[in-house]
Amino acid sequence: MNATPFESGWKSPSEAEPSLAAAPDDYRGWFYRVVAPHSDVYVLQTGVVVADRWFTNVVSGDPGSLVRSPPASPSLDMVILHGTLGGHSSIAEALCAAHGLLRRDGIVALAGYNRLHPALRNRAGEGDVPRATLWGYRVAARRAGFSNVRVYSAQPDFDSPNVVVSTDWASAAAFHRAELEAHAVSAGVRFRRLRSAMIELHLTPHLQACYIMVARKC
Repeated sequence: MNATPFESGWKSPSEAEPSLAAAPDDYRGWFYRVVAPHSDVYVLQTGVVVADRWFTNVVSGDPGSLVRSPPASPSLDMVILHGTLGGHSSIAEALCAAHGLLRRDGIVALAGYNRLHPALRNRAGEGDVPRATLWGYRVAARRAGFSNVRVYSAQPDFDSPNVVVSTDWASAAAFHRAELEAHAVSAGVRFRRLRSAMIELHLTPHLQACYIMVARKC
């Protein structure tokens, strides 16, 4: 019988470092439950402990957990990389490691920053933090062997996402049109025509600060 994640070297939530994730008003991690098929999947989370409230079978890896050699028989249904590369030096390496840990049809979810966002340029030197363009996240996932790659923008950020919007054209355009109109009514908007043009040209999704990428193992 193959070992479950709880029989391996990873820590269960009770053995992991204390976290505020269990607080009743802490909604970090809710989006991962939204994209998962159900709450009983086997989940490995790295980075901040965010999944315990939303899943039954969760293990928490140390920052270097994904550096270990993948098991002969992958046993995980979902790997969550929440603002971390899991000890790797690139998004591509982290996703390849996640691929080796997942069962067929398993899901990887990676939360990171947009390399192009003006407010984040001065943080470009930070180490173990995912940082790429919208296009870069998609390409890295496909090259790592994942399919059905979806990228969402998280507002105001992936730690406290009040809004999560698909970056696909139809969803993104509908949301940003409504957002622009709401701002115009409530407070007025500078450069409204320019912003409207950016929405119609599908440029707005490429300028969001934070992304959550979700993909499935082929």
